Amino acid sequence: MLSGWQIGGIGTFVSGNPFTVENSGNRSQDQATGSNFADRPNLAGSSNNPTSGVSAGCTFGTGSIAAGTPLGTPSHWFDPCAFVPQPLGTFGNLGRNTLIGPGRSTIDFLVNKHFRISEKRELQFRTEVFNLLNHPNFEAPNSANRRIFDSSGNLVASGQLTNTTTTSRQIQFGLKFIF
Repeated sequence: MLSGWQIGGIGTFVSGNPFTVENSGNRSQDQATGSNFADRPNLAGSSNNPTSGVSAGCTFGTGSIAAGTPLGTPSHWFDPCAFVPQPLGTFGNLGRNTLIGPGRSTIDFLVNKHFRISEKRELQFRTEVFNLLNHPNFEAPNSANRRIFDSSGNLVASGQLTNTTTTSRQIQFGLKFIF
């Protein structure tokens, strides 16, 4: 019973992808539309990647974020209060791809047991577990959640993460007869 066992695993640990915070309205008034539209706000805080700590809180028009809101969570990945709408007719000073999205980590595991039936015949039982720790891996905020100010300067997004990049834990079993 103790012989014939095999184990294996794969660990994947990846840092996040960069993304850009944009305005949902054309505050620069340059008439760009569609894929050419890339109006960015002004940076108000000291970090151009405000994804950790807590928010100082802010209110822009009809939208607000409470002070002390934790950052780096699925409901608030980045701090919208670190940005302000640029004045109408100007471009914002925030650079392209300055924020970093969430990383990804998964561990896959397998165990095999070989049962010798005869000299030329063998039965193999295999168990594979994907995302062993059942860790949720979120993708960067989608375009609706990274466009934070409308054309009137109202806060319209909170940096929420809505999609995952990997599946939840999955287990599969296999039985193979080798002859």
